[in-house]
Amino acid sequence: MKLVYLIGLVLACIGLLTQCAILWLQANALRRHGHSFFRLLVAGSVLGVLYCILALVLYSVRLPVPVYWIVLYASSVLLVVASVLAVVGRSRLVRSDASCGAQRESGASE
Repeated sequence: MKLVYLIGLVLACIGLLTQCAILWLQANALRRHGHSFFRLLVAGSVLGVLYCILALVLYSVRLPVPVYWIVLYASSVLLVVASVLAVVGRSRLVRSDASCGAQRESGASE
């Protein structure tokens, strides 16, 4: 196995473990709080896990060239959609947190 494939495989494994940990944290937060932005974050993390699995396939299995390109395109689409969901979910989380903080401050001043 070429060194570049070994490095890619190790990095994909690290990414998969990290993404699974993030998914676990976000799923627990969704279960605990139930806010809609956690649904976006969980959906983005699920797509991120799928992306990491496809990356593992690309680095560990020797695929015919047409299949390789299909898997590469599919993983790229998953990555873009996961990133958009993560950014939108995070921005809604920050906006919600800011509005809760403003409500707490206005309640404390009365």
